[in-house]
Amino acid sequence: MTEGGLWFMFPMEVPALQDHDHQRCIEIFSRLSSYLDGELDGLSCEELARHMEECEPCRLYLQSLEATRSALHHLAEEPAIPAQESERLLKACLESFQAGLRARPSR
Repeated sequence: MTEGGLWFMFPMEVPALQDHDHQRCIEIFSRLSSYLDGELDGLSCEELARHMEECEPCRLYLQSLEATRSALHHLAEEPAIPAQESERLLKACLESFQAGLRARPSR
């Protein structure tokens, strides 16, 4: 984990995966988001949990997904800019876009 920052890895960047049977893990990786969202049935959850007990790379990847989700959730709690400023910026962008459309030569 990086000091004071987010820690995450893509599946194939996990060091232990370099000498690992990827096929089963690739299937697991594709279901981890559904697992975290509570969208898997009980049998699938049990199967995934058993695999996690035996597979360190998948556990590490799950931890990285959980950390990422947590960080994103935290970021979503407070808007980065006030609503009025957001509206002002959006309006300015729209006006700029429309001016650009008007300035384009006709075909």
